[in-house]
Amino acid sequence: MKSTLLLLVFVLFTGDNGTDKPIVSRMNGRLIAGGKGTTTDWGTRVPLVANWPGTIPPGQVRDDLVDFSDFLPTLCEAAGARIPGGLKIDGRSFLPQLKSKPGHPREWIYAWYFPRGPKKGAEWARTRRCKLYRDGRFHDVANDVLEKTPLGDNALTPEMRRIRDMLRAAIKESR
Repeated sequence: MKSTLLLLVFVLFTGDNGTDKPIVSRMNGRLIAGGKGTTTDWGTRVPLVANWPGTIPPGQVRDDLVDFSDFLPTLCEAAGARIPGGLKIDGRSFLPQLKSKPGHPREWIYAWYFPRGPKKGAEWARTRRCKLYRDGRFHDVANDVLEKTPLGDNALTPEMRRIRDMLRAAIKESR
């Protein structure tokens, strides 16, 4: 009797934080030196590459926010496994977006960084455009990628105030 083994391979490749300072990459047409050990995008933003032949269309580029807590529900959904009803998790599956379907992308993510050594830690929440630190520094990272100039209350449009207030609530919720 012959048997056939069907092998399905779902590969997710990512990193846990940015690249080391001597490494220079290109992002949005700009050369960027690595920022490992910093809390800017150069130290925290990493690529996520997914491959699942026949399931994930090749060549897509997405700018959805993904958090490491999203991997468990994504992998469970891909495997057809249920997350136990009583288990409280923060993650959400990003499998629909990988399959080029609408899904439920995150509006914000929460993160904290606690380095070894003398550096101080940091805690923040962010959207794709803005970032709010627990200490109140608020940045438009889309226009200030190295976070040189925090936005003051007087510089905020009503939309930016809404985003800042949402991020304040996210930080409070995540504590």
